[in-house]
Amino acid sequence: MHHYWFSHEKLEVYQESVSFIAWVSALLEPMARAGDVKDQINRASPALECAAGLDVLVAKQKLTSERIGPGKESLQKIVRMLIGLLKRNSTREYDISAVSDDSM
Repeated sequence: MHHYWFSHEKLEVYQESVSFIAWVSALLEPMARAGDVKDQINRASPALECAAGLDVLVAKQKLTSERIGPGKESLQKIVRMLIGLLKRNSTREYDISAVSDDSM
């Protein structure tokens, strides 16, 4: 049984986010010359900003689309979970179709 210090640690979206950070850290660590994009991804917290950073690395030919695929899938899950949490805890309307499911 895993011990949680805080209740948010039990959230699937939190656990997925921590998993993404571990994945992207291992991906970026060996990259010596990724420059500002590497720094941006390391500092980024919004999922869409991280996704954009991965796309920039592909555009700069530092990574391939296939290599960033697992990260994009993880970010897509995170965004869907966050939208779900927002919808359950708000009276405002949120459009989950903004998260493309073309990859599924």
